[in-house]
Amino acid sequence: MLIYFITGCCFGSFFCVVAERLPINQSFLFSRSQCTSCKHPLAYWELVPIFSIIYKKFRCQHCHQSIPLICLFSEIAYGSLFVWFYSQPQTPSTYFLLLWLTMAFLLSLTDLFYYLVEPRIFYSLSLILWGYGFYLGRPFNSLLFILLLLLYFSLPTLTNKLGQGDYLLLISWGVLLPTLSFVYWLFFSSLLGLLAFSINYLFFDKKIIELPFVPFLSLGLCITLWFM
Repeated sequence: MLIYFITGCCFGSFFCVVAERLPINQSFLFSRSQCTSCKHPLAYWELVPIFSIIYKKFRCQHCHQSIPLICLFSEIAYGSLFVWFYSQPQTPSTYFLLLWLTMAFLLSLTDLFYYLVEPRIFYSLSLILWGYGFYLGRPFNSLLFILLLLLYFSLPTLTNKLGQGDYLLLISWGVLLPTLSFVYWLFFSSLLGLLAFSINYLFFDKKIIELPFVPFLSLGLCITLWFM
């Protein structure tokens, strides 16, 4: 299991770079990893997942600025996802869930970085996810799809308050869920978001003006899929 966790951590580190650079049109394939603050290229020993961040005490060795905790989180989270994936029977449905959760993972990172559902990630992975779902014969909730589209075009204030990207995610992922599971998903996501907002309001001085909701949609999705 350790090798799976380490491999997943490497993917998590790479996905963090993708989420950080793609929305601002920077290369993430052919340029070296660098400090987000001073842009100094990182040495090979600074690229070891988890251990490098801890060894450097969460600070860049060159400018001494703090390394965002999201970098460590992304490595641990996707490493854990990889361990889960390889502990399951390797079936097409398991690969489908891995694709779905990877999409959720990437969009959560872009939302945390920029309060943005990155369109290139969203549309490309949505098409792949839907196509793979059709190939597997997974049910498509057409009634919910029509209802959400009607709300999208008839109540623009609703999508503006929720966030257009968040609402598009409701459509993209919701049609792959039974109606009752969709309701559970919204409940868990909203509950987690409200809990996070309340904890921040009560215990931290820095108040949240805008809450990135995709991470809570993703966590709610994980809980919902767990119970399905």
